[in-house]
Amino acid sequence: MNVHRDDGPDPLETLAIGALVVFGVVSVGHWLAASLAALVGQRRSLDAGLAESFSALQQLSKHWSDPRRAWAEPAASNLPGPVLYWLSVAVVLAAALGALLLWLKYRQRRHEPIDRCRRVGVDTQPRLAKTRDLAPLLGREPETGRLVLGRWGRRVS
Repeated sequence: MNVHRDDGPDPLETLAIGALVVFGVVSVGHWLAASLAALVGQRRSLDAGLAESFSALQQLSKHWSDPRRAWAEPAASNLPGPVLYWLSVAVVLAAALGALLLWLKYRQRRHEPIDRCRRVGVDTQPRLAKTRDLAPLLGREPETGRLVLGRWGRRVS
């Protein structure tokens, strides 16, 4: 009796881990944006942790026009108005997107296709040799001490 055994990751488990990672990144990004807004707008620290950031993130949908109301005290009094708050969110999003694009760019470089690789300045794409590729090997006539491999036009190699 053959039993099919799947040793791959469970899709539900992968989805749950992915959701937790996205949730964590969004919470940390929200906290960073609020901290930046507090530093730039009020020249104070936010005085809130990640737990408060998560709680404010849940309340933020009700307070788009005044995000300070989503935060509990003392963080709410340390935050500036909505314009600076949303500008800080945009700055953090742009920085995160830039970091992601850089990571993707350098990640792709390691897995460069074989037809684009160059080793020691030489293209690694296989192809038929051209006359200029064979030039160092070609001679007008056979020489002593050299093995003749074949002919290329009127020359020997």
